[in-house]
Amino acid sequence: MKPSAALLVRFVLLLIAASLPFAGTAYGEEQRRIALVIGNNDYEEISKLEKAVNDADAVSAQLASMGFEVVTARDIGRRAMSRAVTEFEKSIQPGDLALFFYAGHGFSVSGQDFLLPVDMPQAGPGEESLVKDEAFLTNDLADRLLRAGAKTAILILDACRNNPFAVPGKRAIGGEGGLANQPLGEGIFVLYSAGQYQSALDGMGPSDTDPNSVFTRSLLKQLQRPGATIVDIAKQTQVAVRDLAATAGHLQLPSYYDQILGSVTLNPDTGDVAKRGDTSNFREGDTVAVLPRLDPPPKLEKGQPIANFTRSNAGWQAT
Repeated sequence: MKPSAALLVRFVLLLIAASLPFAGTAYGEEQRRIALVIGNNDYEEISKLEKAVNDADAVSAQLASMGFEVVTARDIGRRAMSRAVTEFEKSIQPGDLALFFYAGHGFSVSGQDFLLPVDMPQAGPGEESLVKDEAFLTNDLADRLLRAGAKTAILILDACRNNPFAVPGKRAIGGEGGLANQPLGEGIFVLYSAGQYQSALDGMGPSDTDPNSVFTRSLLKQLQRPGATIVDIAKQTQVAVRDLAATAGHLQLPSYYDQILGSVTLNPDTGDVAKRGDTSNFREGDTVAVLPRLDPPPKLEKGQPIANFTRSNAGWQAT
């Protein structure tokens, strides 16, 4: 090969290499970011919580201020929770960052973590299968977001606040207490409000006037830090929660599981105020899309119909 031809080949190869994504770099700030936030307080048969809905509202507001498109659901039963997750899943476009935040009761059975809707039945000894049938498996939630096309799935779980099935003077269902903190697949990041089988504090006692749980109040401060990666946020939240819980004589050390390649920044340090994202509410009985696609998927031609949506004070309506 002549020297001039060899140089041309090398130049072309360098151009091709420069156009390829590098796994070690941060995810682009142009990545679409969407979130489903659920807070459950008003349980019908098991112990109620006080601050989970406040936690959901506060996290929703913070994420929206960071440019996320957010859907918030409060005190929803199994059917509505299933619908909210399904519609969120359907709204995902290839390459999205999908964040799921849950505040409420969680429970671990046989090493599997479950999130409990407000109509979760009371379960007694030997009724572990009832939990599996009526609650939501965290592994399945994460996998569904990735299968829908999300490049990154982030789960933040402020659960395992106590044994929701405990009845004074009676034996409780034989779960492990807190969540088991299961390993998950590539592209998934999970932040747990407490360590394996630990309980998470809903508050610091009767004199605690903070509207949020120990974990969420600590998390919110970290989410406000421009330029912090999700790992930075997790680590700083760990320290803050551990120290605050210790003042009440309680051991609570949040844990996280990181299977993301590269780094993810939730609140980009752009030097300007981030564009505020939209927020909407999902209510019990809703059967409409909660986050309709903003644009057609990349491989579809502009103008190709997907669905038509109208918005009113009842939320989004699909036609």
